[in-house]
Amino acid sequence: MLMTNPWLASGEWLKGALHVHTTNSDGKLSPQEVVDTYRQAGYDFVVLTDHGRVTPPDTVDGQGMVVLGGAEVGIGRTQHGGTYHLVAVGLKDQLPEGLSQATLGEAVALLRAQGALVYLAHPYWSLLTLEDLLAADFDGLEVFNAGCEYETRHGDAVQHVDWMMARDRMPRLIAVDDSHFGFWDACGGWTMVKAADRTPEAILEALRAGFSYASAGPIFEDLELCEDGLVVRSSPVRAVTMIRPGAGQGWTTDSTYTTRPRDTTTTEAVAPVPMGTPFRIEVIDAQGRKAWMNPMVLRGEQ
Repeated sequence: MLMTNPWLASGEWLKGALHVHTTNSDGKLSPQEVVDTYRQAGYDFVVLTDHGRVTPPDTVDGQGMVVLGGAEVGIGRTQHGGTYHLVAVGLKDQLPEGLSQATLGEAVALLRAQGALVYLAHPYWSLLTLEDLLAADFDGLEVFNAGCEYETRHGDAVQHVDWMMARDRMPRLIAVDDSHFGFWDACGGWTMVKAADRTPEAILEALRAGFSYASAGPIFEDLELCEDGLVVRSSPVRAVTMIRPGAGQGWTTDSTYTTRPRDTTTTEAVAPVPMGTPFRIEVIDAQGRKAWMNPMVLRGEQ
């Protein structure tokens, strides 16, 4: 059985920005200007995640776009003496009381009690260790942070994902901008969500279920288990890779499978079925842009 296959779920794919900042913290655009920017860029939803405060979604006009509340909060101390940055998605009006005095685990619990999903922000930029990644039960992490990548080349955190998978953790992956608009740091990373409808509740439920994937360019079109193996279909790409963490073989065991164009718009690749072993799939297009599926495990009969 294929675990958490969003292509088998009902609903529609929605494109979302899950980590953005406005003038309510250290962003350069007002909340309305941020929403307008993403709406004009073709996004379906945006989460306002100002530092240390919630920008209520009902203070802006989405004009057909879904707007969710959230926040980025700094908690505790990492192994290297930094602060854990948590992106809480789904907050409505204010941060929970007692957050500033909470331990990392307590902070995650307090935010979840307010209905939020809690993601670990920019793990490479924050120089997080494996111990940091395992320090709490996060809902997922930013596999790609475009703002960090543009600014310091520390936005791609696939190695951190593989460390977690090697310890039998299966984080949900999001790609984000972390946009502040001090320079053009928008529309470089996004999360696609298979939601039952265009409401905040449906988007949050889909994220909780893992009906999503992260992208900085390519589109995943289908994932199918068949007699030939695991079939991956996407927009045109030059490589489809299955990654299974394996000690003694570098940080990961990588297998890149031959791609074949089904037509001018779709690339297809077939990979062997890795029963019982955690794996993830990523693709890379001709421009070097990637997309990442959530880690998964195949169990039971094929």
